Amino acid sequence: MGTFGGKLYDNDYASDVRADYIEFLRSKLSDEAAAKQTILKHADVMGSEDEPLFWLALADTQWDYGRNYPEVLEKAQRILSAPVDEDRWATATEQARAEWEKSCQKLREKLSSPLPKRKRAIRRKQFHCPWKLGDVFAYRFHTEQSREAGLYGKYIVFRKVSEASWYPKHVIPVVKFYKAIFDQVPRLEDVIGLPELPHPFFGTLTKKFEIELISEHERYLPLEHLSYLGNHFSDDCVEFRGHRNIACMGWEERGGKWRIEEMLILALRNLNQEGKPDHLGW
Repeated sequence: MGTFGGKLYDNDYASDVRADYIEFLRSKLSDEAAAKQTILKHADVMGSEDEPLFWLALADTQWDYGRNYPEVLEKAQRILSAPVDEDRWATATEQARAEWEKSCQKLREKLSSPLPKRKRAIRRKQFHCPWKLGDVFAYRFHTEQSREAGLYGKYIVFRKVSEASWYPKHVIPVVKFYKAIFDQVPRLEDVIGLPELPHPFFGTLTKKFEIELISEHERYLPLEHLSYLGNHFSDDCVEFRGHRNIACMGWEERGGKWRIEEMLILALRNLNQEGKPDHLGW
């Protein structure tokens, strides 16, 4: 688990701890049982560099829900009273380090204040993304990051090839992107047969870009930036087969460690280092 910023939840692990505890509360466990089950689930992290993140995330989440399990609070306060782990922050920027120290100070004050009113952990409804296998969409770049990269207003195309599970029980699309950038919304026949975009985290053009698109509710789908091109079902389309443990990314508006435009821009830049193909007008 890496440290990506100076806030407590600027990393996947702390977010996972928070999500696990809330899910145990949603399962109607008692306060003590929910805490103990969370500790048990993350037993393998004890003694590692990520253990402090575990106790801080759990204590913070418990406070938010008006709970107080003494063992968790005690460990979190002890961590917050200790000096900053120099090894963990050795390669971080001064800005991230300062932000972390500020976050710790705010959490110290928070955990020392009176608990808020108990908050119910409401079970979320399962969302199943309605796209069909083989559905093809054009996505329009629209962020400042894409403007800086020279992609603002341009389109990239993806196709749904499978489905995967996402916490807690959502069903999200698995997609492949085409290795092409368009100035306008293309036709379906313009993209079928184009090569696939390589994955940004592998230094080879042979590893294709297959990704889980985190879609937890219909209102989170950026419909204003998506254009449906049609359906192209082929042999690479496979039915749902559970969590596939492949790379994932979230829509721009929903946050997450990797957002769609950030990952796509990285993939395209990696591609350009290998030599930009003619059909990438970028």
